[in-house]
Amino acid sequence: MQLEQLSYISEIVGAVAIIVTIVFLIVEIRRNTNESKRQFMEGATSQRSSFVRMIAADRELAGVINRGLTGSGLADDQWFQFNMFLYALFVEFEFNQRRFEVGEMDKDLWRAWIEAYHWWLQFPGVRNWWHREPAGYTDSFRAYIDSHMENHPAPNDSKPVDKAVSSNDD
Repeated sequence: MQLEQLSYISEIVGAVAIIVTIVFLIVEIRRNTNESKRQFMEGATSQRSSFVRMIAADRELAGVINRGLTGSGLADDQWFQFNMFLYALFVEFEFNQRRFEVGEMDKDLWRAWIEAYHWWLQFPGVRNWWHREPAGYTDSFRAYIDSHMENHPAPNDSKPVDKAVSSNDD
């Protein structure tokens, strides 16, 4: 075999090696992207349930939120607690809206998040809070919330959760 033929063979082997490397990188990037999306979805679901667990585990916080939903009956320190809770909750809403917009959240989970913040927005206390405290959010998120509230007035029966008849107050 002549030197020229060996040169051609080595170029072919090199080209095949490059193609194999590119295919491997594509597969790894897809796998990594899918894993990142899975981890995000897991985290977003966990975040939703952590808000519920936080309320369920803290009777005082549950009472503050329950009264705050009506927009009345809160002392200054309780209003601050309600305000900070809603701020954190709406930061999560906004973050997840951004993730959905860039294709990092699937439609089913996004729909669940939308239903969650539409639920919160039905209450007068949350609406009053939003009109007083929308600072710190992007213009597009504020526009979305404002549009939702304009197009979906609060129902007349938006009440916080009533105490169960069988509950015992300590």
